[in-house]
Amino acid sequence: IHVIGVKEGTTSQNTADILRQLHNFDVKLYKDHADLYAALEKDEIDVAIDDELLAKAFVDSYSDMMTIGQPLSVEPYAIAVCPSNQELLDTLNQGLLNMQIEGRINQIVLKNLAK
Repeated sequence: IHVIGVKEGTTSQNTADILRQLHNFDVKLYKDHADLYAALEKDEIDVAIDDELLAKAFVDSYSDMMTIGQPLSVEPYAIAVCPSNQELLDTLNQGLLNMQIEGRINQIVLKNLAK
């Protein structure tokens, strides 16, 4: 039986639970990402499922690890701002508008659609 490691309380845990049901894998939960990747390095788990950017960042620091395949899911991100912090909201909105005008948002979308 293969063991999948994931950070507790994440959407990666949901994906691991589906794989457990489909393939009878075991799932081991970790409180933080560092413990997850330390367990992978020590062969306590066979695979780690995590956000793509976090996985790539951790893998880059280990010479004997690699990411494989395509992302298992696509998750939209949002920015939440306290309504009383108008200055921060204005700054974020201006930054997003600048990115949109410069075409950087379209570049990001097209780059990710190509994956």
